Amino acid sequence: MFPDLAPVVDDLFLLEPHQISYLPQRAPKHALGAVLRDRHDLVRFLVTRHPAIELFVTEAMAEPEPDGDLAAVADELMWEIADLVVYQRAPEMYDRAVSSDWAARHWPRQSLLRTR
Repeated sequence: MFPDLAPVVDDLFLLEPHQISYLPQRAPKHALGAVLRDRHDLVRFLVTRHPAIELFVTEAMAEPEPDGDLAAVADELMWEIADLVVYQRAPEMYDRAVSSDWAARHWPRQSLLRTR
């Protein structure tokens, strides 16, 4: 979906609190745990930015070590949440990939906008 993105682990520092709240549903727990065990600065950032994520972060870090090298696991993690990262890092790429039709024909009739 975003072939030119090339997400990296440091892109996690770009996430907004509401995006961090999506990690339990979106991030592979084993991959996030492996990355966070290696990057304590990210743990502190995520928990400070969105305190409600602390339990999930703790659980992820307790996951068994995944197979493969850390770079491959980090790549898996980042591509799984690439749409969160692209929104922050390259909004123009996000806009090209997501279609929104703001044409006036979809707006409510003016009479509906008048309430008084």
